[in-house]
Formats: sequence, C-alpha cells, structure tokens
Amino acid sequence: MKITHIKTFRVAFKLKKPLTIAKMVREKSSNIIVKVETDEGIEGYGEATFAPFFSGETQDSVTGTVEQFLAPVLSGMDPTNLLSLVDEMNRTIAGNPFAKAAVEMALWDIKGKVLGVPVYDLLGGFRRKSIPVAHSVSTGTISQMVEQALEHVHQGFKTLKIYCGRETPESDLEKIRQVRKAVGEKIDLYVEFNQRWNLKTTLAFLPHLKELGILFLEQPIPTHLRDEMKILRECSSIPIALDESIFSPEDVASAKQQGVADIVNIYVLKAGGILNGKRALDVSDAVGLDCFVGSLNELGISTMAGAHLSATISRLTYPCYLVGPTLYEEDILVEPLNIRDGMFHLSDRPGLGIQVDQKQIEKLSI
Repeated sequence: MKITHIKTFRVAFKLKKPLTIAKMVREKSSNIIVKVETDEGIEGYGEATFAPFFSGETQDSVTGTVEQFLAPVLSGMDPTNLLSLVDEMNRTIAGNPFAKAAVEMALWDIKGKVLGVPVYDLLGGFRRKSIPVAHSVSTGTISQMVEQALEHVHQGFKTLKIYCGRETPESDLEKIRQVRKAVGEKIDLYVEFNQRWNLKTTLAFLPHLKELGILFLEQPIPTHLRDEMKILRECSSIPIALDESIFSPEDVASAKQQGVADIVNIYVLKAGGILNGKRALDVSDAVGLDCFVGSLNELGISTMAGAHLSATISRLTYPCYLVGPTLYEEDILVEPLNIRDGMFHLSDRPGLGIQVDQKQIEKLSI
C-alpha cells in the first residue's frame, strides 16, 4: 500500500454560543481537515484546530506545511509504517506540531482500517472505553455562567471547567462562588486561568478557592515563570495543572524535575500527534504526575483521536476535556460522538471509528 495524495481542506464551523476565555472570544472555529488517500482506496482523516496565541500555527501555516513540506516526502510511502513516517516529517521540518498531528491522525486512521482494529488497540489496548469528561463554563456575567453550569449538570456532567482570567481576580472569585452555590457540593469544579493571574494574586486567593472545594487550578501563571510556578505548587494545597507549559514528553519530564506541577494536560495537537501524545502520557505515569487529555474544543476527528489516547491512560484521576463537538452548530461526522451522562463512549470500530461527511467539508470550506 502506498500514499497517493494528501489533501487539505480549510473549513469554518460556527459555535452555538461564543466561547469567551481569558485571551480570546471565539465565535467560529477555523480548522484544517487533512485527507490521506492510498492506492488501495483506504482513506484516513485528520484535523487541526487553532488558537494562534497558544500554538503559533494558523490555517495558512498548516496548509503550507502540509502541502509544501509533508505531502511531497510522504507520497509513495507505506501509510502503515508510522514510525518511519513520523521520523520523515520531523526530518523534513522542525516544530509545527499541529500540522504534523493532523497528518499523523489520518495515518493512524488508515492503519486501524487496514488491520480492522480501533486505534486504541494499536496503542496497546484500552484501560477504559467509557471516559469521564468535563464540560466548560465560558466567561460571562454571573447569570450567564450559572445558566451554563446548570445546563451541563442537567446533561449529566459531574465536572465543570470554569474559565477565568479575563476580568479582575475579585470578579473571577465571585463568579466561581456563585457557580458553586448553584451546582452544589457534589459537582467538581476546576479553574482554567490561561496564565492570567500572577503568583501574588494566586497565593492570596488560595484560601478562598480551597473553601470553594476547587478540584485543581490549571495554568494560573505564565509558563516562563518557572521559579514562581514552583513556589505556587509548594504553597498550594490545591493541585496545580499545567497546560500551555506542556507540549512534548520532554516538557512533562521537566515539569516533574522542576517541581512545578501535580497534573499535566496532554493534547494530541500539542504533542504533534497520537504517538508523541502516548509518549507524554507514559512519561507522566513513569515520573508520578497525574494527567488527562485536553483539547482546543476541536471537531469530531481530533476529539476522537484524543479519546483513543484517553482510553490508554494508566491512572485517570481527573476527567478529560473532550466535548468540543457539542459546542458547534454542526459537526463534520456522519454520526455524532457518543457523549452522554458525563462520559465519552468509544466503539470498537476500526481506525478512529468515525465516518467523515465529505458533503459537510464541501459545504463549510472557505
């Protein structure tokens, strides 16, 4: 079997409601869909979703990377020989993890289809096929945030991620307090700051957050302030999770060595693909850091890749964040992902286990 074509499609999907976080207001998602075709008619799909302030990659850059650098060197190669293909991508161009991840997803999809097994089997098997997942509460007025929180609880979610950092810390705290009052003590809450607080503020507010029963704090201060991150972790009785600080397996090892985290948030896109994402999970397990799989609120293709990775986690103490498709007016899959009662349910279908709607790609191409 040989790769014959690697195609890219620029698409835009509108969210049901704007998603407001510390650094952006997102009304639509601009994505790249990658389709890898073979001489035996088996196709695979991948996806990249963007937040340029976070990843440094855009629709334009990923399109250029895939079409000008990756497609020419991978064409004619065996799509099932993943290690060789990943090495070739890394030799050809440095960095660009989101572009590489989108191509690599499609290769895993093909290999699973060829062998008739789901991707999690290719990773060594599953530890769970039903994955606990959190939903998110976008920054807004207190009434808006409470309404979102209650809606997600009604849908069966047991854990909520509260986006903060856009307004004053005092305002953030009051919103968290009112969400807690509305949902009660049985619902877990964690706070995503997107690096917008500082050490002094976070230390001052720790007692209040502790009183509100916050599950963990995600990336409260900027990634480059490693000494301050270490101080925060040593002073906090609430676990500290890192997101923007963690891309590679090496980042996971450094977080442990430097004592700056209790939890690491691994994305398929940040890691540069499923293979490197699995390595990052294995490193976290080896060094004794908790981990979960997160996302950039992706569409169904990339979200499913994250779910296969989540199925392999050795010790899943915290829920994964894999609910992106629920935020959009439309998705790119023929059948929606099976997310219900706060759980993401994986099937045993081969490859990524999805059927991509080519008409949707054409309809929403830009």
